[in-house]
Amino acid sequence: MTDSSARHWILTLNAGSSSLKLALYDLEGAALAAGQMSELDVMTVAAGRLAEAVAGMAQGRGLAPAPLAVGHRVAHGVEFRAPGELTPAMRVALEKACAFAPLHNPPALHVIDAAAELYPQARRIACFDTAFHATQPPEETTFPIPERWRAAGLRRYGFHGLSYASMVRRLPAQLGAPLPRRLLACHLARAPRWPRSSRAAPSPPPWASRRWRGW
Repeated sequence: MTDSSARHWILTLNAGSSSLKLALYDLEGAALAAGQMSELDVMTVAAGRLAEAVAGMAQGRGLAPAPLAVGHRVAHGVEFRAPGELTPAMRVALEKACAFAPLHNPPALHVIDAAAELYPQARRIACFDTAFHATQPPEETTFPIPERWRAAGLRRYGFHGLSYASMVRRLPAQLGAPLPRRLLACHLARAPRWPRSSRAAPSPPPWASRRWRGW
């Protein structure tokens, strides 16, 4: 197959602390291939190793040599409320967010750099786990801590938002009914996190209860 007839595609990368999930999609969003590197230090994955993994997944599919875009899952997106194109300013913000997600943001940034080295012409898009929860009101996210700490960004952010967003998007079709007003959802991982409530929002802190609010 010649380059002019090669299929365009999109690469997505989900970097965790000990695994890297990869997937290839066509421009309509249909999955072409998926893979995973497990039980490794993601911070050691160089561009060359990433290239080998992607090449193995793309082999025989008639794809263009490089993706049009690379999408990255980033655990902590600080104040970003939607996916966005990676800019120098966004990169600086995500570096600062490493203090809030030390096991997840550094590997994500490392993989972002590796992919940028490998595919310099591809658009780079970051998707944030915290974005799903970003519209929570202050009474749900504010800690009873000194104001100077809150000014430094210490509050409840909520995580696993991409998983919850997918669930919320798909659930009405699965139920054959509109999304319920209240929903209990459990995110099951190596160490289960649960429960989540109110449309998969973080569970309210104790000081948000009626008893605490009266103090």
